[in-house]
Amino acid sequence: MANTAVALDRDLLAADFHLHSRASDGSDPPRRVMERAKAAGLRAVALTDHDTVAGLEEAAGEAKRLGLEFICGIELSTMEEGRIVHILGHFIDPAARRLLEWISPFGRIRKGRMDRILEKLGGLGVTVDPADFYGAYGEGNIGRGHLGAYLLERGMVRTREEAFRLYLGEEAPAYVALDALRPGEGVELIGSAGGTATFAHPLLSGADEIIPALVSAGLAGIEVNHPS
Repeated sequence: MANTAVALDRDLLAADFHLHSRASDGSDPPRRVMERAKAAGLRAVALTDHDTVAGLEEAAGEAKRLGLEFICGIELSTMEEGRIVHILGHFIDPAARRLLEWISPFGRIRKGRMDRILEKLGGLGVTVDPADFYGAYGEGNIGRGHLGAYLLERGMVRTREEAFRLYLGEEAPAYVALDALRPGEGVELIGSAGGTATFAHPLLSGADEIIPALVSAGLAGIEVNHPS
């Protein structure tokens, strides 16, 4: 991220290095994410979809057309003693072999996890038709964010926050842990792809005690500005 910042006028820097598209749990296709970034006055952006690089080529092409500085990124889902820890990677090589070997089967892993979450919701009296849900959001890199949006759209909850509080959050009854890397392994994987690793929204993980170990593994930064 620092390299991009140096290339731009410090007084005019407007950037967002943590953006998602429909390649994971965002609401817009990668091209539209770049259009919205440009309209918002941003000059430098990174697409950091969860556990996939599927949207990077489209986003990079549109960013170039719009005159945006673009950074290839990813947000890896890792687990630490039952807690999800998200590790952002910037400046990655999307074709890096080790990275692709890890994320290629991740869609199947996420689909299996989601099937179990839907089963748990049914046991709680919250009936979700899998065909309707997957028809709306696909079966690829599916996540709890998609399900939270679905529950809201169908009037089953009043807000996405309520969906996580009642059903989908890590302490909620329909939660299913994700089979994932340890945080330090995620940091090292990003490094192997030529990227720079950042601890995303650490307050949501509640795992500050692992930061020294992550630094030893190559962690370069901590995200401090997040809507939550």
